[in-house]
Amino acid sequence: MKRVLTLGLAVLTIVFARDNVANGQNTFAARNVAIVDGALEPCRSGELVFSDDFQDASLWNLRNYRDLLEFRFGVELRGRRCLVISREKALDEQSDSPHDTAWALTRALTALPSSRTASEFTLRLTTIGALNYEGKGFDGPSWRGSINWYDAEKSPIDSTPTLFRAATQWNEFTYTGAIPDAARYYELQIGCDAPNIEPGDYLALARVALEMVDSQRPYCNDGEFISDVFSGGAFTWDAATPQGTSVKFQVASTTVDAQGELGEFTPFVGPDGTVDSYYTEPFEVNSDLAIRYRVILTPGATEAPRLLSVRIDDFPVWSVGLHLASSPAEVRLLGDYAQPSRERNAPIRFEISDNTVLRHRSIRVALDDVEVTNRLRYDIRTLRNAQLRFVAPEPLSEGLHRLDIDVENIHENTSHATRYFYVGDAPTTPLVTLRNDGATLIDGEPFFPIGIYGVCKREFNHFDIDEAFKGLRQAGFNFAHSYSMPREDEFLQAAEKYGFKLWSVARFPDERFVEVERHCPAIIAWYLADDTCANTTVSELSDYHQSVKAVDPTRLTVQADPIAAESIVSNYAPYVKGTDAYLPEIYPVRKEGEGSGDRCVAQTIRDVVRARSDAQNANDGPKAIWPIIQYFQGWGWERFPTNEELRAMSFGALAAGGNGITWYTYGGFVEPEKKKFNYGVTTTPERWNNISTLATQINEISPALLEVTQEELQPELEIVAGPQQNLLGEPSVVYLLKRHEEYNYLLVVNSVREQTSVKFRLREAPRCESPEILWQDANVAQCKFDANVLVDTLEPFGVRVYRWK
Repeated sequence: MKRVLTLGLAVLTIVFARDNVANGQNTFAARNVAIVDGALEPCRSGELVFSDDFQDASLWNLRNYRDLLEFRFGVELRGRRCLVISREKALDEQSDSPHDTAWALTRALTALPSSRTASEFTLRLTTIGALNYEGKGFDGPSWRGSINWYDAEKSPIDSTPTLFRAATQWNEFTYTGAIPDAARYYELQIGCDAPNIEPGDYLALARVALEMVDSQRPYCNDGEFISDVFSGGAFTWDAATPQGTSVKFQVASTTVDAQGELGEFTPFVGPDGTVDSYYTEPFEVNSDLAIRYRVILTPGATEAPRLLSVRIDDFPVWSVGLHLASSPAEVRLLGDYAQPSRERNAPIRFEISDNTVLRHRSIRVALDDVEVTNRLRYDIRTLRNAQLRFVAPEPLSEGLHRLDIDVENIHENTSHATRYFYVGDAPTTPLVTLRNDGATLIDGEPFFPIGIYGVCKREFNHFDIDEAFKGLRQAGFNFAHSYSMPREDEFLQAAEKYGFKLWSVARFPDERFVEVERHCPAIIAWYLADDTCANTTVSELSDYHQSVKAVDPTRLTVQADPIAAESIVSNYAPYVKGTDAYLPEIYPVRKEGEGSGDRCVAQTIRDVVRARSDAQNANDGPKAIWPIIQYFQGWGWERFPTNEELRAMSFGALAAGGNGITWYTYGGFVEPEKKKFNYGVTTTPERWNNISTLATQINEISPALLEVTQEELQPELEIVAGPQQNLLGEPSVVYLLKRHEEYNYLLVVNSVREQTSVKFRLREAPRCESPEILWQDANVAQCKFDANVLVDTLEPFGVRVYRWK
């Protein structure tokens, strides 16, 4: 299924600003290219109708939540005069929200050209930041970027959201979309709520421009992209070139001396060694050379070529995630100490790899705070990879040891990695692994997690943790997390007593993790990060993951985060390699009122599909996706999902391919004196009955959910009546067929709040007249097979689980 990343009517594209090319010390550079739907394309362009370079503060209305930021117009920064937004005020830890720095700039209502014929727009925003920065979509209309459209009477008619981004070099981020037919005026707003600008960080804006684009001839010029520095090798790419378009490459190369310094690059040349020739077929460059490649994308009048990926020796050197997300050097323990070992004198081995070129001379290593760099010896050394070893100055003592590794790449980007390892015995608990499709295996036996966050002593369980687990077991759950509660032995003992599996926090140094929890058979996964992108860097998550695996190789690692699936680079994509499993936080029902929750099922399906896609694209082995579905009120969310919404979101997550399911949260935290009113599933009998019924039903079909999906058995869907697409532009009905023993199970979920009629053409004829509809509601009519066709009508947010032989 083709994925189009959109925000309202706007398609987010990105245009990179050109840097000077000098000895490889710059990053990638480009001219007139954009990223659209994960591919590099020539940019759409048109008539310029508005431009501003942020020299005059009086032209903009400034708003800043809690006045924590400073706005300085006309400041010189990195070769441009611009607006710099920074935070000089220190954090006030006594505040309820010391980090919150929502901001917005708004330009006065402006008339569109009276003679315009264009029906599309292109908005260009040139920015830079202290860090790679992307708005994550948590903000409402007050703070997010947008173009607000008005009619001839200056009445609002529509709003096109725009996602704010900045990178660590000047870049031009571009948004394209449709202009409403009735629009005669527009109001431009630039802003973002999250992530926050922390003390010492900054964002800067150098130019904003709005163009009207002729949709009949949107492509006017070639696009050019010049890469970062990589080592040579076998060069391949994946591109789509409609008739009249082309993609062609040239390469510039240089040598790398013993100190890791680059020589002068040759000109960009093609296969005959001249600047006038281009590669149009895969080719190879000496792997001892450092290279940059140049790609020219030539469009036709109405169609554009699309560059999807570029690889050297099957190593990605162009992809959306590579160029738009942080990518620190990877450090991996090898040999004896990649797992617990009783060896005290074995060589300590590790590997460093980078997606550009390593500066080998920059490598520094310390063992237990003692520098051992002069003891390093190479086993393998290439431009982008190093496998090294050393022997500790003294025999290693039993217990935890710490390895600190610092390295720099050719762009002077530094990485620091901390790796713990353990001298002693490994735990003897069951081995937890993942099947190729992400299913959890405990000593080789499949396990389907049905879990709940925040299990704790509450009024509901008479402040008895044993009673809590007993009730959860009766309700169909098998998986739990204490979540921010004290880590106590009685919690572990109660979980074991009722056959529960747990995911639990792990950090270093952590004596309880090493001495107690890693020996508890109930724990099957270590929880390394919560709200990952807001609290943890890519390097930090890698530190946690690699260290936990070295001390306890018998279990999985997990993280939780809102995925921001609408973003070009999701929250998960940079962090995929940091854990074995991912829990996308799916909390889409936020407000009271009409229309609230209309997208909740569509968002759930989209988020799970995006998580699975990100995991697959990372090519880092199997990953489990355990969605966290909202069933709470509080923390800024005004209401619980209805039972109808809850069921459709939950079964939608499973039909979209979730390898397990969890819900947030078991207990709330009501503190009237602090004006905190946060509620979980145990706050009313009705809510407990809803979640218990749901967990019990999922538990009942979990043997089928654990079966490997057979793609060749998936039926063909036709939507006969009702919306063809949901509010996010995806098919309105999601489905999944599983075969268990002699039965077929077909999960079907309607993701729109409208009645929808469906027709499924089965790949194999059933051996009965009609399917059983599990847990059939009295209002659901029995349906029959017509040969190998199944027809049914789904109510708004309707859920079906059909079973037949």
